Amino acid sequence: RVLLRPGDSVMPEMLAPWALLQRAGSLFDAIRWLLRGPSDAAIWIVARSLADLAITVAWLRVDPNTHVKLWTADYERRQLELLPELQRQMHIGQRESEALEAVIARKHSIVAQARQLAREEGVAGIGRKGPLVPGLKARAEAVDADATRYAYSLFFGPWSEWGHTGAGSLSLRVESGSAWFEEGPPRDPVQVLSVTCGLYAYVLAELSRWIGLGIESECDALREELVRSDASVARGESRTAE
Repeated sequence: RVLLRPGDSVMPEMLAPWALLQRAGSLFDAIRWLLRGPSDAAIWIVARSLADLAITVAWLRVDPNTHVKLWTADYERRQLELLPELQRQMHIGQRESEALEAVIARKHSIVAQARQLAREEGVAGIGRKGPLVPGLKARAEAVDADATRYAYSLFFGPWSEWGHTGAGSLSLRVESGSAWFEEGPPRDPVQVLSVTCGLYAYVLAELSRWIGLGIESECDALREELVRSDASVARGESRTAE
């Protein structure tokens, strides 16, 4: 499970996919731990993060040379929004102020170059101002894959009420004038694990194609088996925990 060890050599342009791989593993481990409780809602909140990561990884892999630059430059853009307020609050001296101004100028240059790159490459969803990465729905559509469309609709579309703080996500039962708040472990942990395993398998397959791990075929086969299994449950057919 330790994919990068001390002394391993990784090219700078490959650091992003390796870091995303580690993050995906952390989120999946968290979901497995949360299956024991105490909150079904907590599982779906973490699963939403995994779905976001799955869509983002797939979008980055569509055009790594362009999309990774935009993704990292958007981090610089968000920092630019924070630095002026930080500068006011810290009451820094003249020397520190000049150094900070140099940092701000460098970040503005990175953002400007990234925005120009987006225009040149025709990346949809990026304007003259605002984020340098399209919204999550636009990312899912740009990938143009059933897996990303399904992940978005399940965790962020109309079916996602139970995955965030919408009123429909509250475990509230009302009977005969009395109310119970029924927060607890998932009632169907096998189904929850099936969905999140499918997400994780998709992330692993996309990152394997990107990094060259050589496990994409196995991950694709696993995800397809999980999808067939979920479909059989939807049709009312029996299924074992295996």
